[in-house]
Amino acid sequence: MIARTCRVAAILAAMSWSAAGCALFPSDPAGPVFGARVEHGVILVKIPTCPGLLQTRLNVLDSDTGSETPIWWASNPDSEAARRGEVELFTGKGFRHSMPAPTTVPHNIDVSYVDSKGDGWGAVFNVKEISEQKLSAGQYWTEDGPKTADQIDVLAQCRAQESAS
Repeated sequence: MIARTCRVAAILAAMSWSAAGCALFPSDPAGPVFGARVEHGVILVKIPTCPGLLQTRLNVLDSDTGSETPIWWASNPDSEAARRGEVELFTGKGFRHSMPAPTTVPHNIDVSYVDSKGDGWGAVFNVKEISEQKLSAGQYWTEDGPKTADQIDVLAQCRAQESAS
């Protein structure tokens, strides 16, 4: 499976993760669907977005090593695309602050974000697998196959998240 999603609440940041690398809770049977594609050598991701919530920080981890230290991060989106969750990894485009790009990209990357409420989600992508997908314009590869940005946002279940607040 190319993507694994798990809820990352701020209060869990200090706790150690299970051997699987994520925790699922009964109220959160599965996280929202993330998407990714590669265009002209650039990894593009679609992070599910809900109205009124802003992704304040995006982290990319080396899922091959399991290191908790980001290989790249970006914060404070300042473009419409980044606010919609449409992000070019490792470029910093659309963000006020970002880390320099790594010299090499691991085979498997863990992409996660923290939103304006302090909650976050993440997904792991196999870079080779997403590179090999034949996608139509505007589509992203997800664990459920090709989806557009709008389809990914619909799957975010924003109403359920807003009512739980």
